[in-house]
Amino acid sequence: MRPRLVALVSLALASLLTPAPAFAGVPVTPYNWKNVTITGGGFIAGIVPHPAEKDLIYVRTDVGGAYRLDPATRRWIPLTDWVHGDEWTLTGIESIAVDPTDPKRVYMAAGSYTNDWSGNGSILRSSDRGATWQITPMPFKFGGNELGRSNGERLAVDPASPNILYVGSRKNGLWRSADHGVTWSAVESFPTPDDTKNVGIIAIVFPTPTRKIPATSSPSRVIFAAVSSPTAPLWRSDDAGATWKPATGQPLGLRPHQVKFGPDGWLYLTYGDDAGPNDVKDGAVWKYQPSTGTWTDITPVKPNGDDRFGYAGLGLDAQKPGTLVVSTLCRWGRHDELFRSTDGGATWKPISPTATFDENGVAFLRWGNPKVDLGHWIGDLEIDPFNSDRVLYGTGMTIWGTDDLTALDHGKPTHWLVRAQGIEETVITDLASPTAGAPLLSAMWDIDGFRHERLDVSPEAGFFQPQTGRDSSIDVAGLAPDIVARAYGKGGAVSRDNGRTWTPFPTLPAADAGDGHLAISAKGDTIVWTPENKATWLTRDLGATWQKSTGLPEQLSPVSDRVNPSWFYAYDPRDGSVYASSDGGLNFKKTTQVGPGDGQLATVFGLDGHVWIVDRTGVHRSGDHAHTFKLVTSDITGFRIAFGCAAPGSHIPATYVSGRRGEERGIFRSLDGGKMWTRLNPDNLQFNTISALAGDPRVFGRVYIGTRGRGIFYGEPAVGNAR
Repeated sequence: MRPRLVALVSLALASLLTPAPAFAGVPVTPYNWKNVTITGGGFIAGIVPHPAEKDLIYVRTDVGGAYRLDPATRRWIPLTDWVHGDEWTLTGIESIAVDPTDPKRVYMAAGSYTNDWSGNGSILRSSDRGATWQITPMPFKFGGNELGRSNGERLAVDPASPNILYVGSRKNGLWRSADHGVTWSAVESFPTPDDTKNVGIIAIVFPTPTRKIPATSSPSRVIFAAVSSPTAPLWRSDDAGATWKPATGQPLGLRPHQVKFGPDGWLYLTYGDDAGPNDVKDGAVWKYQPSTGTWTDITPVKPNGDDRFGYAGLGLDAQKPGTLVVSTLCRWGRHDELFRSTDGGATWKPISPTATFDENGVAFLRWGNPKVDLGHWIGDLEIDPFNSDRVLYGTGMTIWGTDDLTALDHGKPTHWLVRAQGIEETVITDLASPTAGAPLLSAMWDIDGFRHERLDVSPEAGFFQPQTGRDSSIDVAGLAPDIVARAYGKGGAVSRDNGRTWTPFPTLPAADAGDGHLAISAKGDTIVWTPENKATWLTRDLGATWQKSTGLPEQLSPVSDRVNPSWFYAYDPRDGSVYASSDGGLNFKKTTQVGPGDGQLATVFGLDGHVWIVDRTGVHRSGDHAHTFKLVTSDITGFRIAFGCAAPGSHIPATYVSGRRGEERGIFRSLDGGKMWTRLNPDNLQFNTISALAGDPRVFGRVYIGTRGRGIFYGEPAVGNAR
């Protein structure tokens, strides 16, 4: 497959104005797109500063793609929003490499999983700092969201001959490119690693200093490769990769996590007994002098007894040889720590006892506590190559940074702020936009969901309480918007105040009922719930008692009529069957059949009995409580459908579809009941994988998009394009 070129649409300041180029297909309506602000919300797997250009810093995530820092605003610019749902695996960034001789060149190893059902990975290449990308498909898979995803970096540019790149795979050995990553071949001389738990080769490093290096035609002779193996972690080549041998005298029994050369000529390594970011119970920090083969144990604190943990993040001060910072990993009992040394690891100071942490408006990071701590899953950290005071480190939820690290040298505290502005990495499962109250309620993985009163501010109340870790569904009563219901991992909850506070269901229909999909009736007096891997149940007393519903196949998602409290509906994407209940969800009957596919059924606020379905065959509409459907269009097929406020002067709600027309993908809108459609996004803004869609019933043109790894977007008509 030949390389493919894609272009970046910048979301600087989290804002995007889509142009209106001439398309052969559906017309494009100019729209402003922004992220709904949560800030972070996912694992920061790696931070990669350019060694020779100030303020050029990249970040990689496990499910949300990659970002580049805008130094003027200290916000992160997303670099992979051109990825569409069919290429979702490219949003798991396994590694990033910069060309130390050319700040414009950057490379990424992209691919989320090595499972049988996941596609092969790709090397992404850019010669303009990530504004555009070329894609080289690889004959193997990367694991950007697998065990060991914060190890690294496994992709590297030879500083002496920057046309040469190496990438370490998880299951397919070491690979090399001699043409800036366009083509690749296996390094057959590299041995097959033992006992890597499918993490494989985690880092390629060169001992050559990487600041202000003139490129030469001769490749580096000495190369090191780190393997996630307790039996032979570090390998060395002295002949430009022609042959390899284990580094002599190295410590065994642990797996390397981060491997970096310092300006003092020593190779520094952090270790854990597992690859992380979880289940690490032992670890160490070592340094290695390649010229003599000397190994020195510089571990700050040895794990022991009930204080079990590993080491992961590793930052080296390019301005001050021998100064470094390391992080613990999985120190759950006493909380993780950052340690700093100014003498090559001979002595250490813990940072957090005298540090202050300011969540900087990102209240959910308190996790319901009075104040924040330094976080968990600290897989990578970096000291700014040009500023010894400046440090960034990633956690399972955000990026923290300081501008006064050297205050430690004077016995003063360091001050840390959240530095993840612009990064939105939540995985959204459901969205709801009530007819009154907050404009947006959300459900998501890991941090439940939020009530957004202001779309551009991370909610001061934090995430929903009780905090359960994962919400799968949320719904608002169509005629009583104060009443909201949500389902989560081990149950569900009801709110009577528009999502401000929540009361868990007093009982469950089954002891292990949780997740799945629920719907609440128009008046808020009935909840119909299909828990994961369970039958459908209903409650007429907000969870005090439950009745088993009849007539629905397992695992269908019930949907309530937005006006008539007696009606509920369901669509079976496996065969296109449609079901309806006129008795509040107690009994469902099959009414008709439309097309199969990964589609969705939705009801229209303000209109009794109006039901729409989008599927692989098109868009279908019913006005008789889902008994008969009319094909609105077969040109647009899709996966999600929603309704929003009508255009000025119209009584017809706006219809939004996430889908495609031929080769065009994106968000399509109709203002006249499906006769005419326009597209709201350009080709190079595809939102990664769209998992939820909601129209705003109060603001014309506003639509919300939930994604699997890029948080929530919202779009509104550009100024001067009210329709």
